[in-house]
Amino acid sequence: MNDTLTIAGVEFTSRLILGTGKYRTMDEMVEAIEASGTEMITVAIRRLDLDDPNSKTLLDYVDWNRYRILPNTAGCSTPEEALTIARLARSMGLSDWIKLEVIPDPKYLLPDPVGTLEAARALIDDGFTVLPYIHADPVLARRLEEMGCATLMPLGSAIGSGQGIHTAEEIRIIIEQANVPVVVDAGLGVPSDAAQALEMGADAVLVNTAIAQANSPALMAEAFRQGVEAGRKAFQAGRIARRPHASASSPVEGLVGQSSRSMMPAPTLQFPCLCLVTDRRLCGPGGLEAAVDAAVSGGVDVVQLREKDLPAGELLGLARSLRRITRDRAALVINDRLDVALAAEADGLHLPEESLAVRDARAVAPPHLLLSKAVHDASGASLADADGADMLVLGTVFETASKPGAQVGGIGLVREATRGVRAPALAIGGIGPANAASVIAAGARGVAVVSAILASPDPERAARELKQAMMAAWKGREGVGARA
Repeated sequence: MNDTLTIAGVEFTSRLILGTGKYRTMDEMVEAIEASGTEMITVAIRRLDLDDPNSKTLLDYVDWNRYRILPNTAGCSTPEEALTIARLARSMGLSDWIKLEVIPDPKYLLPDPVGTLEAARALIDDGFTVLPYIHADPVLARRLEEMGCATLMPLGSAIGSGQGIHTAEEIRIIIEQANVPVVVDAGLGVPSDAAQALEMGADAVLVNTAIAQANSPALMAEAFRQGVEAGRKAFQAGRIARRPHASASSPVEGLVGQSSRSMMPAPTLQFPCLCLVTDRRLCGPGGLEAAVDAAVSGGVDVVQLREKDLPAGELLGLARSLRRITRDRAALVINDRLDVALAAEADGLHLPEESLAVRDARAVAPPHLLLSKAVHDASGASLADADGADMLVLGTVFETASKPGAQVGGIGLVREATRGVRAPALAIGGIGPANAASVIAAGARGVAVVSAILASPDPERAARELKQAMMAAWKGREGVGARA
């Protein structure tokens, strides 16, 4: 699997960037760089002894052909000083990339947001590729990205403190909003801090003191390398949802009074997830079953049976028919009828907004049953997520013939409602191939549609085109600058 970090068009296989300060000896620094697997190291230009041409600096100990040298403006307290140091680094032939640090406070070493913004603008105008070190401020981060910075580098905690990540919520917002790589910088103390950053969706980390001041810098560098790799893999794999209740992991199949159906494994959702919500009135001559069969062949991952007007017996018959069609091909979710979901051996139950709360449904539903909840705003999404929903269906996003007159929230609804929410959210309402990418980019983990597929004369083709648009947007989220 090709999983590279791309910054300003340059690809890196390592997501660990190393600082070069505070090492006890140059030999320890070189050994640590080697053990870390890094491909980029930062150098504080202002702290190099450039007055004596016969004196070695750390630049003489590093293979410039093997590592990208990232000059930084550490020690600069004003934008003017930072610009001078950046130009000095470029005149030395180091790079036109610059890690921007404007830190006027010598005690707490917190970056100056105003000075950083001013310096970034001047450096970009002067042709530099700017990687700014900032407090975990989502507003500042957005402005720097809009200005043209190549990365965003929010601090986890105070420089050199080893306190870990104290700014997790703010970093999550920055990650969710960013379209450039997010590199967590400063305060990381142990490899688990780096793993946490990558698990959150950060693209990389920058570490210096935690490695340089360790008893064995090389061994700690190797540990950070493994922490970064583990965190990235965990992010790609997707963590389980946090639940307010226990869920037994030990097998209990065969216990007296235990039905085999209640021990079915929970369905595994694939992302980006394409959900088809049924409305048999829209289907062609072949009927709903034929349309669902074709749509699943086209890439539908979840079928939500929502035929509210059918009596229980007819609904169950239709559910069992769709179960035969979707088995081992797609998940089947029943709308608001737990009895039908269980009788049809469905994979999940969808709860409309006015229906039971997720926690109440969870109290009576078997553990394997996926619980989906309809939400229409950020507070509803947060509540359903806290209650342990496995999936959210979020809308109405755009105007749709399925719900004429419904209040639409647009892309802003998707961004707001998915921020800080663990459960995957599928956007619904007026979504098709032309706008699917925008909701995926805004934070949705998939889309749910009705007429986009069922009203099409070719449901398989309609599903395939929609899934292709989603996949293209999803690949952009998995790449650098996009969040998944």
